[in-house]
Amino acid sequence: GYDTLYSSENVVSPFKGAFKALTRWMFRQTTLGLDALLFVSRSEQARMGREGYLSPEKQGEVLHNGLPIKALRERAKAVNRPDMLGQLGLPVNARCVAFINRLDANKNPLQFIEMARQILQQAPEPASLHFLVVGNGPLSPRVQAECAALPNVHYLGYRCDVPELLAISDVLVYPAWREGFGLGLVEAMAAGALCVAYASGGAQEILDTQDFPELRECLVPVGDFGALSRKTIEMLAKTEPEADRLRQSQFERASVFDGSCFIERLESVYTRFAPKVSVILPVFNGESIIMRAVHSVLNQTYPYLELIVVDDGSTDGTLGELAKVDDLRLKVVAQPNQGVAVARNFGFTFATGDYIAFIDADDIWLRQKLATELKTIRAQSADSPACLVYSAYYAVDESDDLINLPGIFRQSGDLSQAVLEHEGIFLPSTALVHRQVFEAVGGFKQACYHEDRVFFIEACRQFPAYSTGQRLVIYRQ
Repeated sequence: GYDTLYSSENVVSPFKGAFKALTRWMFRQTTLGLDALLFVSRSEQARMGREGYLSPEKQGEVLHNGLPIKALRERAKAVNRPDMLGQLGLPVNARCVAFINRLDANKNPLQFIEMARQILQQAPEPASLHFLVVGNGPLSPRVQAECAALPNVHYLGYRCDVPELLAISDVLVYPAWREGFGLGLVEAMAAGALCVAYASGGAQEILDTQDFPELRECLVPVGDFGALSRKTIEMLAKTEPEADRLRQSQFERASVFDGSCFIERLESVYTRFAPKVSVILPVFNGESIIMRAVHSVLNQTYPYLELIVVDDGSTDGTLGELAKVDDLRLKVVAQPNQGVAVARNFGFTFATGDYIAFIDADDIWLRQKLATELKTIRAQSADSPACLVYSAYYAVDESDDLINLPGIFRQSGDLSQAVLEHEGIFLPSTALVHRQVFEAVGGFKQACYHEDRVFFIEACRQFPAYSTGQRLVIYRQ
């Protein structure tokens, strides 16, 4: 959330109060339709609840931001401090205190500059103490002017070498009045700069933790300018062993917010609402055709799938072709040659998905097939996922030349009679079924002519079927 939009603090006019009351109502109504509501910190979640933005039915959950912690650490370690100081025009013995953030009123750069002025007046060796202001924003002109009026206070503007600047900074000061999370703070902890921060929102959540109680000394009360200055001086006065111990604790705490962990947690949120599809592909001596089918599955726009290829006793180079595929979603299993029905049933024993799809080795899916079929299920049968969905197809010959365009069947419901009377409504490659459907039917009958048609007749007798109304498969005859 962007706190200046929904914060009830500093309401100075009836219009602003009415506008924020409206945004609260709109937010509550909007979030009721969401699958997930994520906050970057517990403090943001708590404030939204406290200010009336959350409905009892939708409190949301916390997903802290992530950064490439190890990469930041390595960049910082690789810095040659004398060279970096020289590039900035600073003496090799310089002690540096940095402000690296957006230059706006909330991030509070002007108070940092005032703190620098006071510390320089009191410092016993002010010549070796330098203050760096890094960033841009609406206060940039004023910040630049203020820095130019003071000795040893340097305005560096926007920079792309933040890890390197943090590597030469003895202390990073983070005086934000309000903070949703505090990416810059975590970045400094990863790079090795000692931190001093106002205990605001996310900053307090990062540093005030039972696992690392020593990090609480990095926090000062919000708005206590004297405490901010004293803590900065205290950090500069630490002996090297004391500073190293605190840096190590900061790094270990920052590692909790590593980007790989963030991505894993974010993916887990998506997969809660994105069903997994198990695709079963039986093949017998399909060396020359199998890869087109495999790639058409793995290149689907819907990524949460597994492809189970059942080799039905091939004697050619089919397995060698499959070995070339570097995708963890592909699983290859083998059986003695027993026919396509047995192969599909055998593949199902390895399936872990919520939905089951089939594709023959000589067919090809268009990239949006699974996404379109799942969207159809969600729109038509969201409260009852145990169903079937089917698509139309393009019929081609062995040279990929179009043979015909069968009509697009659009009926829904109990289609068992229609499937009995009309061949081609359901084909294995054009269907997607819930795993309960497969289990209820008992799989494909062995030694049965048109085993696929028998399967879909029986499935449609027990479960509703829905049409995408689109051609999503290239079916080779």
